[in-house]
Amino acid sequence: MRKNLEKEIKNIAIYARYSCDKQSENSVDDQEIVCQRYADAKHFHVVKVYKDKAMTGQNTKRPAFQRMIRDSDTGIFDAILVYSIDRFSRSKCDHALYKKMLSEKGIKVLSATEFIAEDPSGTLIESILEGYSQYYVETLSINVSRGMYSKARDCKFVGGRIPLGYKGENGTYAIDEPQAAI
Repeated sequence: MRKNLEKEIKNIAIYARYSCDKQSENSVDDQEIVCQRYADAKHFHVVKVYKDKAMTGQNTKRPAFQRMIRDSDTGIFDAILVYSIDRFSRSKCDHALYKKMLSEKGIKVLSATEFIAEDPSGTLIESILEGYSQYYVETLSINVSRGMYSKARDCKFVGGRIPLGYKGENGTYAIDEPQAAI
């Protein structure tokens, strides 16, 4: 059944994204390379590449993502190829909403690294991947917050600049008496 799907797809868009500015900018380029190799192997023609840098997948307020969704109205591509499903979205609701919207235009969302069959088992696998993706970011958020709270409680740096009225020594905060009143 998958072979029939791939015969229908000729023109594709590639979408790549990385989450925060602490990640390598090469990440989107690396994703694009993997997607391009996949497209070449399947004889798909890449008509456009969309890249969001340092943008979370937890919402859809991503400029390139929104441009891609708008461009889907033009009919220039038959599918959107992502490195993995979590690059498209880390929200189960957003993933379902946009995938349905694209599906109504005859546009598929494909993963270059995850085999998702075009049958009921594929629906289950994709649902598991979407759920795990959302679980991952929600768990990560809890763990990061806990770590930041623990560091702050111990008067240690949690990142960023040292607040006015404090000074930093050996990775910890201390009150800077001359500026404390400010």
